[in-house]
Amino acid sequence: MRTIVLLLMTMLLSTGGEADAPVVSSAGIPDNDAAYTASPFRLLNDREVVQDEPMSLNGVDLNDTKTEIVHKLGAPAAIKDDPIQHVTVLHYDHMEIGIDHDRTEYVHVKPSAGEFQLNGQPVPMTIRDIHAFLGQPDHAAEDGDVYVRGNEALKVFMNRDSGHITGIDLFFSHIE
Repeated sequence: MRTIVLLLMTMLLSTGGEADAPVVSSAGIPDNDAAYTASPFRLLNDREVVQDEPMSLNGVDLNDTKTEIVHKLGAPAAIKDDPIQHVTVLHYDHMEIGIDHDRTEYVHVKPSAGEFQLNGQPVPMTIRDIHAFLGQPDHAAEDGDVYVRGNEALKVFMNRDSGHITGIDLFFSHIE
């Protein structure tokens, strides 16, 4: 029994406590295909890799100016001031972008889009697909899941009772 406990402790310590670490042969070569499939979601889960890399939602990142957004997406269908949030909102099909002092404050993707692009990668707008792409959230709020990367946050708004996504937002993490 003591040998089994020591063996289990050695295995856990050698994988850094991760039970799902890739199996590696004595030559240092992964023995399973999972180690070869590079997922952009896994990169997003590795905080050291993306700590300084900004996230983009549907091609817009929080460093974009209004001019850059219009260059990327074309002219918005409407531009309206939001006196409550003190931003100018650019309205596009299935998406809204809040601008303050010529900088993007938030990007909101409506559920009618059906999918969104995170760092250029398409993600179907279902809880199952989002969790498969991003992993477990950093915070589970009453109205959705929050993923924090550096000074940015991605929030998946949802109705917890029905499981329906009600929107996806990218914003500076100090705002929420």
